[in-house]
Amino acid sequence: MMQKKTTAPITWRVLAGLLLALVLIFSLTGCGPDPEAEAKASLDKTLSAMKSADIKKISKIGGKNSFYDDADKIFGSKDAAQQIMKAMLGHFDYKILSSKKVDDNNVTLRVKMTNVDMNKVVPKWYKDLMSYAAANPAVASDEKAIMAKTFDILKTDVDQAAKDKTFTSKTVTIKMKKVKDKWKFNDADDQILDAMLGGFQNAVKNL
Repeated sequence: MMQKKTTAPITWRVLAGLLLALVLIFSLTGCGPDPEAEAKASLDKTLSAMKSADIKKISKIGGKNSFYDDADKIFGSKDAAQQIMKAMLGHFDYKILSSKKVDDNNVTLRVKMTNVDMNKVVPKWYKDLMSYAAANPAVASDEKAIMAKTFDILKTDVDQAAKDKTFTSKTVTIKMKKVKDKWKFNDADDQILDAMLGGFQNAVKNL
């Protein structure tokens, strides 16, 4: 019971925050004559912001600061939000492989996404966190302390995996649609987010 209470709320809070970030940033104004080039440039700008792992930059890419302003609610604090972004996206990379115009308002792109292999990181992160909680029972009831330690352990394990070159890549299809002069995801699914996060969502489900 203690294990579930310690990790599950944080895990899903992280995922919810990143999903919110995606919703906000994939809304970029397009004004060029070539829909394919326009959508590709917009996607490139967005993924570049994600790669920076900077919550201010990610928030501003869509012309809004909502994600940054709401960071306290999503992650507990803005510092925590920045920490988790660095942990989850600090080693993210991507390559736009192809783009295909469907019509003037729809473009399909194939993108190769690379990140630390979370299927290797998450089990170790979980084990390390549980060991810490068992050794520090007083801290287990302190949500802020556990939250801070969770981020700290995750970043340590992620950075070690990157140092060990434990990466994974996945190619995904991204459909972008132009609505009122803005390019947005069309029917985005969890596979895109999971690819961006190195299989984090799948790894958590397998705990």
